[in-house]
Amino acid sequence: MRSVIYLWHNRALIFGVPVNAAPHSHYALQLSIGLDKEFRLRCGQSKKWDVMSAALIGANVRHYFGDSTGLLVNLYLDPESRTARELVKKIAAKSRLRIESGDIESFLPDLRKGWESTFSCQEAFTLTDNLLQTLLQTKKAKSAFDPRIERALEILRNAPDNLISADTVAREVALSPSRFAHLFRAEVGLPVRRYLLWMRLRHAVRMLGGGDSLTTVAHAASFADSAHLTRTFRQMFGLTPSEIFQNSRFVQVRFCEE
Repeated sequence: MRSVIYLWHNRALIFGVPVNAAPHSHYALQLSIGLDKEFRLRCGQSKKWDVMSAALIGANVRHYFGDSTGLLVNLYLDPESRTARELVKKIAAKSRLRIESGDIESFLPDLRKGWESTFSCQEAFTLTDNLLQTLLQTKKAKSAFDPRIERALEILRNAPDNLISADTVAREVALSPSRFAHLFRAEVGLPVRRYLLWMRLRHAVRMLGGGDSLTTVAHAASFADSAHLTRTFRQMFGLTPSEIFQNSRFVQVRFCEE
């Protein structure tokens, strides 16, 4: 089965990677949408299967999917990002939020198109952002970044192998580390440490997609060892690198910017 993964600095959109059917939890907030049929889902301590067209699953919530032959698209959001924090308010004390088919119906043709023919990064971001704003029932306000944060993002994007420390970037933009961390979160909507972790994961995915070994990738992406990299993947997405890239010939990864 062909798999397509879109990676930004605070989210991932995944078509075709098999969902972990065993009970598991992970750090990312997960929006799952059935493209051609409903799916079965159990969350938290529930003993009952819920049949859904779409669901928003909270961060670190134990869940699993029933066996299904249907096509499922999954959007993973860093729970510390601004959009995810707003979605978490909708979940409130629940482990998951059922999303009614009417809320996503207008997006299904474009999602199916993306599965069949692949989006550009811009198309994928616009579609997922519109979907999220529809669920939030808000309109995204556009605003320019503070010039220092704009420069910081440029430094981060141009760093060798996308690896650089927050303190180094803070010095480059003439801010103290604490002031930089505060301003970065306020402007970008994500703590700089989380942004840097996404950069390392993106770098790891790029190398894994190129056929490098797990050990080589772990060291190149500043993880202690292959076990550390594997744990981080599982904690973030509920999947290990080997499960994602078990047949790398059919995995296409797109590295995107907002």
